[in-house]
Amino acid sequence: MSSFQDKAVGCMLGGAFGDSVGAPVEFLRRRQIEKEFADKDLADPPLGFPGRGNGSITDDTQQALCVARGLVHGMRRGGQDKVLTSDIWFQLRQWHAQQLADRTERRSPGNTSMGSIGNNVPGSPDEPINDSTSCGAVMRAHPTGILCAGNPERAFDLGCKVGALTHGHPDAYAPSGALAAMVAILLANEKTTVTEAAQVVLEMIQNATPDAVRTIKLLRVAIRASLVATEIELGCGAAGWTGDEALAMGVFAARKHEDDLKAAVVFASIHDGDSDSTASIAGALVGAKLGAAAIPLPWRDTLEHADELKQRARELADLSKR
Repeated sequence: MSSFQDKAVGCMLGGAFGDSVGAPVEFLRRRQIEKEFADKDLADPPLGFPGRGNGSITDDTQQALCVARGLVHGMRRGGQDKVLTSDIWFQLRQWHAQQLADRTERRSPGNTSMGSIGNNVPGSPDEPINDSTSCGAVMRAHPTGILCAGNPERAFDLGCKVGALTHGHPDAYAPSGALAAMVAILLANEKTTVTEAAQVVLEMIQNATPDAVRTIKLLRVAIRASLVATEIELGCGAAGWTGDEALAMGVFAARKHEDDLKAAVVFASIHDGDSDSTASIAGALVGAKLGAAAIPLPWRDTLEHADELKQRARELADLSKR
């Protein structure tokens, strides 16, 4: 496996690892987390979705796999944006049907995603289908960054389109584009820091989607926040339930622990909000920077769907060279 493929695998597994670490504490307050897990390592083992076992994932990684599958299939059918988004939409429709048919696969899916996909009317940045700002778009965005490695402008544009399939507000789909663009930068530039990647992408958002006001504001806060800070809420009341908040919190955690993926996802999990999404974002970013070895053994091999996560990462890495 090439070093580039290894970093792509690190991104996909890192997102899933963060998702699994944050899953059992998603709906707990910080004080509850600190009390209940005071004598436990939150990430070893990653306890996963409640009732589904160690290393299990949530809807975040389920949807990220939908995006990855759609991108792979769409690239093999020509790779035009309409083809890619159409194939991703088909995969999301399959996921939606599975959520309704199999309770074991239902992992607290977001209301916006379920409602949008259930109506079978995909949206776009130019023709939004709702004004939702929830984080359901950004949490699944990192596979787009792998496909567009080395081309952050393309990653941002396609990431916004993929996000807007279900989430119509700029502060939902711009974070999706932003995460994809950051991954595209980190995969292609070994010496680039998370902070440097975020600064490049912040300017991109300001130029391309100026209506994403909160995304711009909170990402700027995340970039400038002191790394000695202990409060992940960034002093602005963020909890990660919206796309702008989840992106900023994930970026801040990745900045703070960019050489230690486990520390990054644990830090991103311990707050009053959407722990699995913020930890998944942090894990995808640090995994893209460090590669697969950053995910602790044995979890890089035993996470739920680990084999497919690795396979899709390698396929996207290969397709990115076209």
